[in-house]
Amino acid sequence: MTPSKLLPLGAAVLAVLAVSACSNNRGTTTTSTSRGITETRTVRDVEQRDNRRSERNDHHGVCREVRGDTAGRGRNVLLRCDGRRLMATEEARRLIHPDVSVHFGRSGRVIAAGLTTRQSANASNRSDEAACERAFINAVRKFQETARSRGGSRVSNFHSYFDRQPMSGGQYMCQVGTWHARVVMRGDIAR
Repeated sequence: MTPSKLLPLGAAVLAVLAVSACSNNRGTTTTSTSRGITETRTVRDVEQRDNRRSERNDHHGVCREVRGDTAGRGRNVLLRCDGRRLMATEEARRLIHPDVSVHFGRSGRVIAAGLTTRQSANASNRSDEAACERAFINAVRKFQETARSRGGSRVSNFHSYFDRQPMSGGQYMCQVGTWHARVVMRGDIAR
């Protein structure tokens, strides 16, 4: 083929590709993240994400939002949760070791004081509340394992230490990002 015949053929192919790309782009949204990455999601993906976020009040009702998401800065939600109510749920009783008791106040003779753990849980495909509950349970289990390894029989003075701010009464703070929910807990190991 001569170059004069290739030019119209190339333009026709380009036009067909452009039209098909436009028709495939229906129902999508394009967003930019805080790191400058452009993401393309379908409307269905966005609706599913919004449905997961709306489920946060449908779990055990132990958490409430303190600070919402900030646009353009990545996902960063802060929740205040009730650890006492969570510990009373069937799921927590199933996952937490019964042989090492956990107390939110002082109890027993302290053998290791002021220990801190930062635990996280996967937040993908979970409500914020469910992810925070799992992060809290992970922290309880970590303290129980530490108590066992140090010869303790209980965890006492167990409290939230998020941003180095102690919180008593069984309440704890939980930070939910795009992929993880995080808690910082502090406590003592006692006999």
